[in-house]
Amino acid sequence: SNPRGSGPFVQAWAAGGLQLARGEGMWYSAGKMFMVDTATGLDPTARPGRGEGAVWELDLATMKFKAIFVSGNQLVGNNPDNITVSPRGGIILCEDGGGSVDPFGTGARLLGVNPDGDSFIFCKNNINLSAAQIASAGKTIAPKDYRSFEFAGACWEPSGRVLFCNIQMPGITFAISGPWGRGGV
Repeated sequence: SNPRGSGPFVQAWAAGGLQLARGEGMWYSAGKMFMVDTATGLDPTARPGRGEGAVWELDLATMKFKAIFVSGNQLVGNNPDNITVSPRGGIILCEDGGGSVDPFGTGARLLGVNPDGDSFIFCKNNINLSAAQIASAGKTIAPKDYRSFEFAGACWEPSGRVLFCNIQMPGITFAISGPWGRGGV
């Protein structure tokens, strides 16, 4: 019995197939496949597969594969997982590493990635709800600091005018509109 299993996985592994530390997000856009490895890299004790993550691009016409974003620390990117590509080619990543501390405070983020592979903060989870706020909204969730809970499921509506995304807990969906022509997404 093979401890790695059987079938296509073992065949690809034996043939040198791509090995991701923790593959999560995947997106197709304009002849390119984007793959997110949430844990590419090394942790502070140099253990592989426990880093801050990377995004890979496979050009399906040329079959060339390259890293287009690699995070070396939490400020640059905190374990991205979900990915979406705008109709204009801009990349948005949802972080999965808990709250990041940056110049805007603590919280999970949506990151943009520019064509040079540099990341920028697109938006940040700043949800910290008191009992009074929850009661005034007529909801029954727990009063809590939700800033460390991740963004998930980012995607564009078909015209590309609205970006939808969710905060995993307490379960909120946002619809974000442009003007997209002024920025990188």
